[in-house]
Amino acid sequence: MLTVDLFLDVQPFCSSERNRWSTNVSMGWLAEMTGYNLVEGDQRELFGYPEFSTDHVLRNLGEYSMYSSQLAQCAEFVKGK
Repeated sequence: MLTVDLFLDVQPFCSSERNRWSTNVSMGWLAEMTGYNLVEGDQRELFGYPEFSTDHVLRNLGEYSMYSSQLAQCAEFVKGK
């Protein structure tokens, strides 16, 4: 189980590469590099997956737990296939 923040005030939502806390990290890249596979989580909402959609995220802001310009995300991964 992994929780991450998705920042709305940095790329890919705007041109800034980082804010005062960090940058958006590719969850797809992390999974690939560690050999873990996503078993629970919406790839349309997880930065770094081909299905990720800024439009989908922005359309659904009212459904998320938010603090300022960051979303709390939770995803579950397992090792291997």
